[in-house]
Amino acid sequence: MSYYFLLQFRRFNRLVREFGLMPVLAYPLLLVLFLLGSALIFIKSPEYATWIYLVIALVFIESIGQRGATHVSKTLFTKPLFYQIRLIENTACAIPFVIILLYHNAFSQCMILSLAAVALAFSSRTGIIKKELPTPFRRSPHEFTVGCRKAVLYLPLIAYILVQAVLVNNANLVLFVLAFVFFLCISFYFSVEHLSFVWIHNKSPEDFLRAKIRQGLINATILTLPILILLFIRFPQTWPAICLIQGVGYLFIIAMIAAKYSAFPTVINLPHIILFMICLWLPPMLLIVIPLFYRKALNKLETILL
Repeated sequence: MSYYFLLQFRRFNRLVREFGLMPVLAYPLLLVLFLLGSALIFIKSPEYATWIYLVIALVFIESIGQRGATHVSKTLFTKPLFYQIRLIENTACAIPFVIILLYHNAFSQCMILSLAAVALAFSSRTGIIKKELPTPFRRSPHEFTVGCRKAVLYLPLIAYILVQAVLVNNANLVLFVLAFVFFLCISFYFSVEHLSFVWIHNKSPEDFLRAKIRQGLINATILTLPILILLFIRFPQTWPAICLIQGVGYLFIIAMIAAKYSAFPTVINLPHIILFMICLWLPPMLLIVIPLFYRKALNKLETILL
């Protein structure tokens, strides 16, 4: 088991180097970003910060269990040892979030997070994924089809928040869910397909990117449409905020698609992440970042599609 964790440590260091950063600098930087991000959540949304933070923690812990290494280790280790590894991983990932929640006296959320971390360590979604749940998307592009099947367990949580928002007449919760759905859509593009899945397209780089962006915006609209209908029926007075979140969400999806193919066939690196962090603080920067990523993506795709 110690060899497994040593191997994961070395794999993470290699990933950090691919991002263009030395591991000795990456760990302090990650700590600073985590503390700043946590502080930003509690400053920007003090009323619902603990619940927002809980959702983010659960999404992170759940995503750890869906790594390729986790599925491989399930075939290598005995079941008791595999669950022991998963429990250690989930506990280690939950501890930083628990400390922040305790600092803000969110004891109920700490309890929920601790129990969920243990439960997720013993849960398995392999059987669910193999059943190939139907999605409202076509087979191309693959990002939303695969991403929605991986995110299927978020649906009960989203539905619960929406029901509670209607019961307590709180439009901010619904707006938060709308932004969260866009966050999920953006996360779908972190997976990088094999080079051949791009090479087979008989399109110019510009046509390929435009098709990807157009389909991504259509798919994002499909996912957010039920929430938009609820907002316009139940909270019509929030239409300026609705338009703002929807518009900014579209821009982030365009930026993510362009960033993905500007680094293709490797994953996005540290400069991309830094620019995205800046855009989270200053969304108007997207108007500068998108053309930058778009031009780089065209240059990358020229060597593949032409």
